[in-house]
Amino acid sequence: MSNESNAWYYPEIFKDPKKIIDQLAIEPPDILGLSKYTWNVRLNYAVTKKAKEIKKDMTIVMGGPYFDRKSPDWID
Repeated sequence: MSNESNAWYYPEIFKDPKKIIDQLAIEPPDILGLSKYTWNVRLNYAVTKKAKEIKKDMTIVMGGPYFDRKSPDWID
C-alpha cells in the first residue's frame, strides 16, 4: 500500500482463519474489520487475540447481527 494520502486500498476477504492470521503476520494492517455472527464468535476471538499479539496498536472493528454491546470481553 502506498503512503500517499489519496491512495486506495482494496481489502482482502478471508474465509479461513488460518489464512487471516498468516496474512496478519506478513503485512499487519492498521485496522482489522471482522463480521460477528453466532457461528464465528470463537473464531473472531482467536483472530483478535493473535492480531493484538502481532501488532498491539491495531484497531479492530467488529459488527454484525450477533454483537453484544454490553459484553466487556470485546471492548478494549
